[in-house]
Amino acid sequence: PGLTNGLRYHLIDICVDELAKVNKDAEIPLTEATMLDCLEPFFALAQKAVDKNVQKRVMDNVLLKFLNQYSFVSPVALSDGAGEEEEDENDAKALILKQVHVGTVSKFIFEIASDVNTDE
Repeated sequence: PGLTNGLRYHLIDICVDELAKVNKDAEIPLTEATMLDCLEPFFALAQKAVDKNVQKRVMDNVLLKFLNQYSFVSPVALSDGAGEEEEDENDAKALILKQVHVGTVSKFIFEIASDVNTDE
């Protein structure tokens, strides 16, 4: 048969984290187009997942994780760095996907959500 949810969950859970880690040390930063290409299978799962738990996991661990931890408008990116964990914060800021614009990703998500073929 097909993939089990365990494997799906694992890939969903690590995708954005791993893209950010690879991008941090890359000679050429991850482009917006490449990011969208990498996330396309997850967008499809969010759009048509038979299992609503998979759909929720994609929303939480791919889309929201990108917005809340790795986008240039995330709380991490916008923080002023004044705190006891400044080193941890600097490490987290190094993972921000600066070349990936939130507006483009948001537009892509909106188009999927607006599609008549997208599940509720």
